[in-house]
Amino acid sequence: GYNLVLLILYENIKNKNVFKSYDEIKKEIYYEYSPKLKIDGKLVTQHMLSAMLEYEKIKILDSKSKKKSLNILEIGSGYGRTANMVLSLSKNVKYVLADFPPAIYFAKKNLENTFKDKKIAYGFEIKRKDEMIKKFNESDVLCIFPHQIKLFEKKFFDISVAIGCLNEMKKKDIDNYMKIFEDYSNFLYFKVLENSALPFAFYKYYS
Repeated sequence: GYNLVLLILYENIKNKNVFKSYDEIKKEIYYEYSPKLKIDGKLVTQHMLSAMLEYEKIKILDSKSKKKSLNILEIGSGYGRTANMVLSLSKNVKYVLADFPPAIYFAKKNLENTFKDKKIAYGFEIKRKDEMIKKFNESDVLCIFPHQIKLFEKKFFDISVAIGCLNEMKKKDIDNYMKIFEDYSNFLYFKVLENSALPFAFYKYYS
């Protein structure tokens, strides 16, 4: 079953422009967190192929921004799979990851192990806007808690990213993050399951 999913993903992406950058992708993170399969001489995983498809959509927003450098915010970054793809294939990008422990710690560790030449920092202790901007300017990747997003200036981020996390939230939390995206970024790319459930919220299912 897993191999079939991989093959379907591979068929969807193999002729797209993003797949031409296969050799430039830092792949170790995907091999560690997802089973591998060799297709047409290329070792791929489901997470890698999914991240490539997501990156293709993010690049569309990149072209709309028409800026030479980008500030990207990602909430619910998980172990860093999307950040890894963006940082592998895009130049002149500054990236902010906003998530909760323990995921945010895994993301930082994974990105540090992969991008030895980048400054990847925590900003958890920051409480003032001037401190946040200073830390951001000093870093390539900054890891923060979600409530700290409001320490940035309005429309500070060119693109916000939320993949597979909004469908895990209650409606009031989704509303809150949508307001944050509206206030602090120019474009938003998000992806959710068509049908989901919150098992700790009285098994509430929704679409």
